[in-house]
Amino acid sequence: MEVQMTEFIKLDLQRNRNPFSEYQDLREEEAALVPTIEMDDTLRIKVLDRCGMTCFFCHNEGTPVASESGFQKHRVSIYALTNAMPFTQADILQTDETAFSGALTDLYEAGIAKEIHWTGGEPTLAKQLPALTNAARLAGYSVKMTSNGQSGERGLSELQDAGLTGINFSIFGTTPEELAQTQGPVFQNNLKLASMRLAKMDEAMLAATQLGINVKANVVISGENDIDRGIRLLENAPEEARVRFQADTSDREPSLRAIYKLMRELGARPVARTVVAGCSIDNYDYELPEGRIVTFKQTRFSRLPGVCDNCPIDKAGDCHEGYYGIRFYKDAEDAYWLSPCIQKMDTAQRLDNFLADGGLGEKVSNYRTQDFARLQKQFASHYNESNA
Repeated sequence: MEVQMTEFIKLDLQRNRNPFSEYQDLREEEAALVPTIEMDDTLRIKVLDRCGMTCFFCHNEGTPVASESGFQKHRVSIYALTNAMPFTQADILQTDETAFSGALTDLYEAGIAKEIHWTGGEPTLAKQLPALTNAARLAGYSVKMTSNGQSGERGLSELQDAGLTGINFSIFGTTPEELAQTQGPVFQNNLKLASMRLAKMDEAMLAATQLGINVKANVVISGENDIDRGIRLLENAPEEARVRFQADTSDREPSLRAIYKLMRELGARPVARTVVAGCSIDNYDYELPEGRIVTFKQTRFSRLPGVCDNCPIDKAGDCHEGYYGIRFYKDAEDAYWLSPCIQKMDTAQRLDNFLADGGLGEKVSNYRTQDFARLQKQFASHYNESNA
């Protein structure tokens, strides 16, 4: 089979260097995989702003921290001062259910999304989340969410009953010391609070798996110092949970090298690849010697035509995720907005403009279709060989 090089290998050769040379066998095995190509159909919805963590790297879905009082004043939103946010974000409340359901129906019927992914803030702090989940399910969506686990098992059974099928848990540390170091200055030495948060995370992951909710445990590996964190997560996470290792978007090269080193130390080999057309997602499944599957989350750095063209952030090399998909917000005047970029929120459009002829919705749909066809053509030789 003719091996098609990944984007990273091509870039390395263009630069006459290969910082991953000692892991070239893994990279070539990745490149030889026959990929599954899926179409992006996910809508990330910011349901509220409040959170019980103060992570110094938080992008807060591109919006400023809504409150400057109490615990919330210690939180950050890393893009808020530079991304030209055009509206004031507000929480989606249960009293919004009728209008919210109408907006979801419009997007579903327009073919924009079939899956909703709750984000925040921390979604489990929203008492209205079961009602909103039920509304989304009735509108035809599958429903998942991202969580830091701070609520433990509280509310998970109600969410499952309402229609929640999956949770991506964000793992910021596997020891109190690790977790504390990811928090803002006021809480960096608060090991008691960090211990409480870790206990709640363990409780939440266990409860979710016992309820039959699909659980993924995402951890960023920034460098070789984080390798032990990845190993501890594998040892402590429920067997049913899919552990996913993710590169640090702010400094990719040492992060990628560290994850390849981790795969090598674990004796893992790449066995499957999933590329999502219409966004930057490019995931590789690795099999451990005992048969367990883990995922190495990579990024294709997709570009949305008509939005990413001539972007000054991209030109400066500061784009952190490429075009990753559409995000949904409510503003303080009860209008709904959709944005393709958390680093450049002035690209956002109100729902009516998004769905209008020539709006962002049309650009998104066209790009998904074109990207899917391009990927099929790119990997045609893989399919021909596998079917021979």
